[in-house]
Amino acid sequence: MRRFSGKEEGYIYSRWGNPTFTEAQDKIAALEAFGLVQNGSPMQVKGILHASGMAAITTLMIATLKPGDKILTHFSLYGGNGGIDHERSSAARHQLQSSPTFAI
Repeated sequence: MRRFSGKEEGYIYSRWGNPTFTEAQDKIAALEAFGLVQNGSPMQVKGILHASGMAAITTLMIATLKPGDKILTHFSLYGGNGGIDHERSSAARHQLQSSPTFAI
């Protein structure tokens, strides 16, 4: 119960994190930041793994967009992205607008 109450650090449920995910996230972040310098010091970065592409896309949208922003999409993107336009989508709930377009 100490872990569930936050009194003890550690893994509780594998979908919320596990040693394999943590190790992979750290290794990928280190590879991505290799050789990058900020203010004369190696850049510190953090990686996040997701169980699906839509989870990654949703995280990106929620973390970087603000109400009123517009999203330029394309009809040939992953099929699940089509829901971005839907009036009950998380994008709509966050007051984001999407504009599907065709390639030229």
